[in-house]
Amino acid sequence: MASQIVKIKNRDSQVSVGTLRSLLLLVGLVALLGLIFLGQNGQATLTGHRAQDLQTQLQRIQRENAQLEFEIAQLSMPSRIAARARALGFRPATMSQTVFVVVKNYPTESKPVAVSPAPTPAPPNDLTTLWNNLLSFVGLTPAGNTVEATGP
Repeated sequence: MASQIVKIKNRDSQVSVGTLRSLLLLVGLVALLGLIFLGQNGQATLTGHRAQDLQTQLQRIQRENAQLEFEIAQLSMPSRIAARARALGFRPATMSQTVFVVVKNYPTESKPVAVSPAPTPAPPNDLTTLWNNLLSFVGLTPAGNTVEATGP
């Protein structure tokens, strides 16, 4: 039996340091990939829960909005407003309580106003003026500041 132990020890010692490093590196990479995978799954789960919570919150707020719209419609009914006004002591105004304001010199009839058409610019009479107008329209030269050079 002692000879078997020695043989096993000799077989273990035959594993080189490079092979052991490669094996540890492979185990480390597998563990790292597993951690990355678990982290991504955890984030996806958290994102799903957050989306579900937001959806629930949105539905709750939509129900509250519908309830508030219903209450606004109920409270703004003319019959409800009239009943509330009577309860507060309001009543329709009589003709003796009505005051009309008269504005002096206010025209009672509208007079048509004559509108003259806007003057149209005269067409350019020569090629240089046409070219300068085109350049100023495009924005390459300032309008009105165009100077034409003449020869000696």
